[in-house]
Amino acid sequence: MVLGGEPVRIGNEVVGRVMSGGFGYSVGESIAFAYLPAEAGPGSSVDVEMFGVRVPGEVRDEPRFDPAQDRVRRA
Repeated sequence: MVLGGEPVRIGNEVVGRVMSGGFGYSVGESIAFAYLPAEAGPGSSVDVEMFGVRVPGEVRDEPRFDPAQDRVRRA
């Protein structure tokens, strides 16, 4: 779970910082919002450093959501 301010890396280079984030319950995964350079386009692999541990992530161009609400309505 990110709190904000965590470094975002591509390889060993810090390219940005997390602005905010949390757990997306409707999609079942953690979500972090960060300002990144344009070269880090959709599909780019990144690492977010949390408490000294690098956690892999992927740059997305669309908001994460569950349009059919399948996860919310699952019984």
